[in-house]
Amino acid sequence: MISAAQWWRDNESEIDALITWGVVSRAGKETHLYVPADGPTWKKIESAASQDIPNFEQIIVTSFSPGGIGFETLVEELRNADLLKRRTRELDEVVASIEDGRYFVSICGTLPLVEFVLSSAAGNWSDPRKHLEEMRRRLSETLAHELEAQLLIESSALEMVLSEIPDIWANGKQDVGAIEEKLNRHRALHGTTLGWADSQNATRALLLLAAAAKVASSLLGSTPTSNVPTS
Repeated sequence: MISAAQWWRDNESEIDALITWGVVSRAGKETHLYVPADGPTWKKIESAASQDIPNFEQIIVTSFSPGGIGFETLVEELRNADLLKRRTRELDEVVASIEDGRYFVSICGTLPLVEFVLSSAAGNWSDPRKHLEEMRRRLSETLAHELEAQLLIESSALEMVLSEIPDIWANGKQDVGAIEEKLNRHRALHGTTLGWADSQNATRALLLLAAAAKVASSLLGSTPTSNVPTS
């Protein structure tokens, strides 16, 4: 027991970090939201975990919205993403739009960038849902063990990409003038519905873009089992 107690004291910081990461991963899985590595936001999520029904979604979206404690971390991650280096001007326009409260502009600028990131990683354009099929294939086949350690760390990014893209890119009836609060790429870019252009959906779109930029190269880029170019 004395030995175990000493080991705990010697490794306390690593243990605390692992516990925090576990809680953040749980929050990302439950909400289907990417949680960038922002210390204050992670601590906030960890503190909320002790509540009976923690509102992880509200914490994540609020934290990474303009003015939130993690917004600058999210923006910095986007600006440093290799897959977005050729879209710096467009990214700056998207960030300026969400900061100014022009959520329609921000969302309609962000979703095409998600397509750009996935297609750039794959080396060809395709519907994002098709790229997801390739991602799932690689995860389930021989490449999985090579990706395991990296994607374990990026679990919330992977969760958001795999869970949100099918819904956001789903086809559906274009009900002109209808109120639709849920984010949908086709209704947004065709301008047929109202109610979705708000801070929450604009932030979700930015988080999805960051998530795609985080995992796309690993799951769509050139690998030992694929000769697809990465650009």
